[in-house]
Amino acid sequence: MELAETRTAVLADVVLDLDDLRSLLKLVKELTEWQGAEHWITSIRVTAPSGARFETSEYAVLDPGGRIEESGVHSFAVVARITEGFTGEISVNLTQGRASRADNYTVSGTDSNWVAGALRRLEEFFSQVEKQRRLTIIQRRSIVLGISLGLLVLAFVVAALGFRYAHETDYVVPGDKSTAYRNVSPIKATGFTIATVVLVAVAWPLSTAVRDWVDDLWPSIEFRVGRHYVSVEERRRKSVGVVLSLIVVPFVVAVAASLFLTVLP
Repeated sequence: MELAETRTAVLADVVLDLDDLRSLLKLVKELTEWQGAEHWITSIRVTAPSGARFETSEYAVLDPGGRIEESGVHSFAVVARITEGFTGEISVNLTQGRASRADNYTVSGTDSNWVAGALRRLEEFFSQVEKQRRLTIIQRRSIVLGISLGLLVLAFVVAALGFRYAHETDYVVPGDKSTAYRNVSPIKATGFTIATVVLVAVAWPLSTAVRDWVDDLWPSIEFRVGRHYVSVEERRRKSVGVVLSLIVVPFVVAVAASLFLTVLP
């Protein structure tokens, strides 16, 4: 009984269009016809962003003008097997989204030379496709640090405002300023204290949530497929840039300036 060797490589940070997927299928077909092993079985499974699923063994499913080009791609999987000469299998599984070990390609077979050669060809193919521009570690940490510090500064400003405005002026003799004294308002003091605690408490979880949301705008696996294709993530990236430059940054600067001017004597 022959032993089968299996090798798996995890794929991340790539952008694939319809031409890339067609080239991938062509390569898989070529590898499974190695040394005259012409009898091969291929299963191609595609899930569209709408949730529609397609499964076929026809290589032409990715031809221009076909159903896949119309519907787009959210996940793509192909399995090809060699059934004559020796046993061999190639499988590729890719889903758009965050990095996952489930996004991989696997080669297995009873011929070690074929396994090593097929894996090398697949590695060469994926090394030549477009790479996804992900956030660097420094950028990810900067987002967390920036939002956390911003909320902590805001908490300090709220606490300072509370210290100033939580007091009320009372008079022993109504209207007589010489008898005035400062009295803490329990309601105002409690309100400012709660606001300060909430801002401090949400600083870290909110900043990490925003970091993860921004990071998701550059999915580890991204398919750019569709007759009138415009990437959802790409639209969101552009929208975030416009909102930040035209609304958020000016608003934050204006609010911070007004708050500091209010706190200053």
